[in-house]
Amino acid sequence: MGPNHMLYGTTPAYVFRLAPPSIAGEAWSYKTLYQFPGLTLLTDSGVTFDAHGNLYGTGAGLSSESSAFEISPPAQAGSPWTETRLGFVGYGYALGGLIRGPFGALYGATLGNEITNYGSVFAIVQ
Repeated sequence: MGPNHMLYGTTPAYVFRLAPPSIAGEAWSYKTLYQFPGLTLLTDSGVTFDAHGNLYGTGAGLSSESSAFEISPPAQAGSPWTETRLGFVGYGYALGGLIRGPFGALYGATLGNEITNYGSVFAIVQ
């Protein structure tokens, strides 16, 4: 659950937001916040927030190398959200999204892959 009782999530190529209806019983509204270009990052592990409204998550490219990303809201309403790749986090697919630690670091894990059979646990310190 994010700000204003909105739900945020990911599909294999998108980061999206679901907003509750203004009148109970009506449909929630769906908005794509960001679409990853091509198949450069496949993600479905959810997102976590910071105090500035930035969203963080993980995904894997077609080569099974996982990376972490930040999606930042636009400075002006209606402008596009922007993606920043935070870097390579391990071989194999990212598992379960990211958890924010007490001092702002992000923690996550990857599954093993066909090359190494070993997963990884990682921290991203900004």
